[in-house]
Amino acid sequence: MNIHGKRWTALLVATTLCITGGLSALAEDISPAAEAAQLAAQSDNPLINKVCIVLTDDQQIASQQDTINILLLGIDDQDKDYTYRNEMAHTDAMMVLSIDLSETRSGAMFNLLSIPRDTMAYVPAVKGVYKINGAINCGDALGAGVTRADDKAVVAESQAGFAAVCSTVSWLLGGIKIDYYCAVTMDAMAELGDVIGGIDFDLEMSFTGVNAKDQVTRYKKGMQHLDGAGIVAYIRARHNATVETGSDQARAGRQRDMMQAIMDKFIANKTLVFTVMKSLTDNKTVRNGFYTNVDAAATARFMTIGLSLLTDTSKLDMGDLFGSYSLDGSYRNAFGNWKFRFLDQANRIEVIKAVFGVDVPQLKYVTYDYAVWLYQTGFTAIRYLAVADEMRTFIQDNYNYQSEFSQPGETTIAGTGTLPLTDKQLMAIDEMDAAYLATLQSFLTAAEAVDTAALQGKSVKNSLTKNVESAYTHLLSAGNALAKLVGYPAGVGKNTKKVQWLSGVYMDEDPLINEIYVNFR
Repeated sequence: MNIHGKRWTALLVATTLCITGGLSALAEDISPAAEAAQLAAQSDNPLINKVCIVLTDDQQIASQQDTINILLLGIDDQDKDYTYRNEMAHTDAMMVLSIDLSETRSGAMFNLLSIPRDTMAYVPAVKGVYKINGAINCGDALGAGVTRADDKAVVAESQAGFAAVCSTVSWLLGGIKIDYYCAVTMDAMAELGDVIGGIDFDLEMSFTGVNAKDQVTRYKKGMQHLDGAGIVAYIRARHNATVETGSDQARAGRQRDMMQAIMDKFIANKTLVFTVMKSLTDNKTVRNGFYTNVDAAATARFMTIGLSLLTDTSKLDMGDLFGSYSLDGSYRNAFGNWKFRFLDQANRIEVIKAVFGVDVPQLKYVTYDYAVWLYQTGFTAIRYLAVADEMRTFIQDNYNYQSEFSQPGETTIAGTGTLPLTDKQLMAIDEMDAAYLATLQSFLTAAEAVDTAALQGKSVKNSLTKNVESAYTHLLSAGNALAKLVGYPAGVGKNTKKVQWLSGVYMDEDPLINEIYVNFR
């Protein structure tokens, strides 16, 4: 058999593998690499197509004319020692404040929706699985052009970071548009609490708080006057709480209650808003710890409409003034050594309908069963595909070769290498591309089936997982054969090195699974 016959034999084997994986070829005249590129670009799985959940302005569900959605973020910026992991600030308090300013509203004027910080999430345009409180870190790293959120080049609390949080929350809420964000560090929050003169608050529990100077204060159950430090201590109380100790859900409820109390004080004393605005320029701690994309024009509009409505008390009788909601879900170990929140899908749909008045579908690829499958099988396939991608790039950089494969959202990049490829090398490339396609197809088929079954409370056939394992085992074999022929990864003409198919670290520290390193904590 001549060399061309062998290459067509390799393609025939690839077609057989694809059918075994559960999907037939898209077309007979398309190469495995091009077919894989098409399949990836059409996928709705964020681990394969990281741009599939990037929503344009037209795709987002815009607010009603007199409704404003503001994302409120509390940033945990206190230094802590987490052994070998470098510390980074997360958005540990996350709430959406939806304000209905219409004069014909029938429900609450202010709806507060808590988003649990440990919720399993995908960050639009970032490959990997994250906790939603780390979306800001992904954005900060993207803004700096690095792959670790703890890189010295990262500017914390950047515009890119807040944009990433807004887009991630919008995805979580089924496309609901976030109009504005307001974020505050804990130090700035304490200072703002003092600026408004503190809060009279009926504590449902006793707890111990520690301020920025490590001074301990004990707070007793019952009506208390809380200064800024007390406000922060209360909204952060979790392990030191005496009611539902350790519960993030309970803490989120306390955060909503405190926000409502603060808003009540503003309603009762409308001049406070001017006091706070003055502190944004005069108070260094507030100025340096407060972030927002609300511009002067938007501020003027809010004040004009808001003060008008709040001044006319007759308009406050149209339904309850405040609505309080939270996205619920189970809190479980996942991905080896982390605690994640897995959304209650029915609750999510019900809450979004109540707060925003729209119907949204179930969210895909965020179930606990799917997370288990990823850790046991799926991540291996994802990493093997990524290693093959790196090998393909190596060939283009060193040889006179241009692959037909391109990542979703990217165009095929012409190779810059000059070395000619032999027929034997070309055949090995075809064989790896065929195995790559089979692995991709079997992964997508199994991932869809596992997640769909989880949403329906069913189990899935083990044969689908076996297909994935068989496909990526073949990819490893084909990749190793190609690596020896082209000199990967040591370099052309250098001593052979083994291909590192497995990283030996957890997914959060593996850049081929989680594109940007974020300390999950």
